[in-house]
Amino acid sequence: MLSDIAESRRGALGEHQAASALARLVHLGPFLAEQAEQAGLIDGRLYNRQCGALVAANGAMGLTHYQRVKEIERKREVERRGPSIVVGIVYLVGTIRRGGGTFGANSVVNALREAASDQTVDAIVLRIDSGGGDVVASDTIADAVKFVKEKGIPIVASFGNTSASGGYYISTHCDRILASPSTLTGSIGVAALRPFISDEFFKWAGVNVEQIFKGSKSQSPFHDLTGDELVRYRRQVDAMYADFTGRVADGRHMDPAKVEEIARGKIWAASDAAQVGLIDELGGTYRAIHVAAELGLEKLKAMRAEVLGVERKTEKAHAENGVVAVASPRKLHVLPALLPEEVGEIKVKTFPAPKPFLQRLAEASRNEEADAMADAWVRDKALRVGTRLLAFALRGELEKSLGIEEEVVEVPRLEIEELRIR
Repeated sequence: MLSDIAESRRGALGEHQAASALARLVHLGPFLAEQAEQAGLIDGRLYNRQCGALVAANGAMGLTHYQRVKEIERKREVERRGPSIVVGIVYLVGTIRRGGGTFGANSVVNALREAASDQTVDAIVLRIDSGGGDVVASDTIADAVKFVKEKGIPIVASFGNTSASGGYYISTHCDRILASPSTLTGSIGVAALRPFISDEFFKWAGVNVEQIFKGSKSQSPFHDLTGDELVRYRRQVDAMYADFTGRVADGRHMDPAKVEEIARGKIWAASDAAQVGLIDELGGTYRAIHVAAELGLEKLKAMRAEVLGVERKTEKAHAENGVVAVASPRKLHVLPALLPEEVGEIKVKTFPAPKPFLQRLAEASRNEEADAMADAWVRDKALRVGTRLLAFALRGELEKSLGIEEEVVEVPRLEIEELRIR
């Protein structure tokens, strides 16, 4: 990371001493803006309004005008290149875990299957920002990636800030892997943690534990692994590691010995990972979508060639048998015309597809837990409102009994809040 920063600030830090100068500055920060400018870490000090004036002085156009020009250019490009390519995008963010939820393994698998089953989708981008997680959940999502490929749909992995361990495991069989230069990736390894609570701890806590076993005790946290049990446990971990490295070697078309050199839990910056073959190129989500569109177009061209080949073989067979057959105009003429020669407009569809409000409300109403939570919320609100009204009424009665002169009191307005069922 320091070498990348030094390279980008070489002009300000010194052509031949940028790395050493930056290494010294690391131990002196943080800096005031003036100090950072003097040290060469920033180019200047301006307010936001001054930045706009600086950009305008350099001949830049306003954002509105820029968007208008780009839209005109896009339409012309679409007219020149042909119809759009549709790319589906699925997100996986956070710790990889089993079950449902926004980014649970089941939800991600369903999203991938939904995208692969969509007849309009030409390619898929799997956006991963995860440091890993559960082995079984990672393997489940990796199998969904294979399902997408078996359907003949190109899939591209795009790494966010982090895509390591299980995050990388999932991407091994993607057609392409892209990451930003500062992305942390790799960590090809397996970490296993087995807690053990000793008898000394229970004695210290004053707790007595009685256990009754039938079969192996190895799953109990109160039993320490020794001898053959420990050997079997280590073999299981070694087997998972061998499966991980084997998938990397197979998916990345690398020699197993080469994989072993870059594995062992080592963490790589994406700029270095590209050099050792863990990723294909550097780029963010925009670039990943474009790469996926290119792969999708190649797939469509291959399908067109296959269709045309079948049509020609059919014509030849009919001619040999003396049968006059007219080829399908759609397959021979319209299909080639529909396909662009290069990627033009790209349409992106997010999966899982957003559900209409009424559908989400209906699904929530069928959920007993959601119903119970909603009922509890309503009861709580009703109790609060009732308490306020009762207190107001009691106050009036108390003032009357004490002979306090009645005053005009404005009744507080009661607001009805929207009931949200999640």
